[in-house]
Amino acid sequence: MLEAEALDRDIKLMDRVLFEVRTDLENGGAGVAALLASPDEIMAVAYNTIRETGDLTNHAEMVLLHGVSRDLQEMDEQDRDALTFTSS
Repeated sequence: MLEAEALDRDIKLMDRVLFEVRTDLENGGAGVAALLASPDEIMAVAYNTIRETGDLTNHAEMVLLHGVSRDLQEMDEQDRDALTFTSS
């Protein structure tokens, strides 16, 4: 991927995570989101759930990683290396 294409993709992913933050705030959430994307698609989106669960470890990033951990284990190394993680 060319540098300009990579930058454009990163900006689009950050825009998406900021959209998720706004949506989460509108729904009464904490306004924190994380997403994981392959080169072809957004694989997962997660939100901070500390308020709902009382679990101080439920940051959006941790919730996301717990949700996709099995998928990540089943991917080969090259596919994992191609993933992009974005959070607010």
